[in-house]
Amino acid sequence: MHAAPASSLLAGYYVISLRPAGAHDGLRRAGARLGARTFALPPWRLLQRDDAVTRRALHAALAADVVLFTSPPAVHAAQALGALRPAHAGQ
Repeated sequence: MHAAPASSLLAGYYVISLRPAGAHDGLRRAGARLGARTFALPPWRLLQRDDAVTRRALHAALAADVVLFTSPPAVHAAQALGALRPAHAGQ
């Protein structure tokens, strides 16, 4: 049995989640709190790679003046390869 939503603001609406496989739960919970149903349609699955080509590409990318990660899984993957170091004060 499902708990009643905290709000019915989105009752009758659907959220279409295009997040990677296994990454829908937060969006599903947020939509449910507002009364929405969620369709999880992952167009891809994230796979962590550990090979020479990947390490060279990551090393080259990290040599840039500014590096910005927008994906927590990308940070975890880079850290697993041992490529990240703590930021210095002021960075």
